[in-house]
Amino acid sequence: MSNKHQFTKFIFIKIASSSFHKTGKMTSQNSIGL
Repeated sequence: MSNKHQFTKFIFIKIASSSFHKTGKMTSQNSIGL
């Protein structure tokens, strides 16, 4: 059970960091555009 929870946590963090990285890229591009 704890092993599955650990795996789910890993997946969630991976997705969150991935979307955060994309958002950061867009934000920096917008800043440069301004």
